Amino acid sequence: MTHPFAARDDAAHTLSDGRVESTITRAGAGGVSFGGLALTRHVPDRTSETDGAWLYLRDPASGRWWTATLLPAPAAAPPDAYETRAHERRLSITRRDGDVEVRTEVRVADGAELRRHTITNHGAADLRLELTTYAEAVLNTADGDRAHPAFSKLFVQTGWLPAHESLVAWRRLRSPDDTPLWLVHRLVADGAGTAEHETDRMRFVGRGRTTARPRAMDPGVSLSGTTGNVLDPVLALRRTVTVPAGGSVRALSVLGGAHDRAEAERLAARWPTVADADAVFD
Repeated sequence: MTHPFAARDDAAHTLSDGRVESTITRAGAGGVSFGGLALTRHVPDRTSETDGAWLYLRDPASGRWWTATLLPAPAAAPPDAYETRAHERRLSITRRDGDVEVRTEVRVADGAELRRHTITNHGAADLRLELTTYAEAVLNTADGDRAHPAFSKLFVQTGWLPAHESLVAWRRLRSPDDTPLWLVHRLVADGAGTAEHETDRMRFVGRGRTTARPRAMDPGVSLSGTTGNVLDPVLALRRTVTVPAGGSVRALSVLGGAHDRAEAERLAARWPTVADADAVFD
């Protein structure tokens, strides 16, 4: 079953496998939850949706950057074409900017939200692009996060799994009755080099700025590799790909939940290449 998304940018579509639930609007905002607890931040706002799991694209040669969805930077680079379609178990968003087309397919499976991005170069020359993901870590009830966001962030710690080039975040337990909760994020791409990473929102976004114009998209800025007890935890990964003229490159972004470190590491190892996730989508 396939149908066009509603015309409103805040119209939402929900995908679930019974453990993980992903809600995404036509413009790309939304959040991911695991067992009823929020993994990533999403505060619905009909006037200004600012929360989601974003993919930024940057051409380091020209300095131009844009996003795979309308948000979070609709004014930075309005797309030449944009289409969102909701399927029974999948959501697809296709955006075209000049010679570059990005098709994002979203599925939920095996305790994770998976996004398969197909980047197609319709131009006559090869194109080198930086792909950068971003999501804000919560690991709490949505109501608890909204009521006391600064306090909630104090209990989230981040780490790096070098064997899988994956980021993890976990909530430090306040009492023996608390349920352990982990968040796993991985980005793989065809022919990509080593991944950069960042978990400090201030370093990524910059002082006085937002995800609509983050410091990480400024010319020459790399991700710092910061992890640990950051004041405002996020998960951001970057890989550089070369998209051949007339060809395509694929990337896979994974956001998943776990109850302990061992389960988190198994999830990080679950899809080492984009092709390993094809069965989920196809």
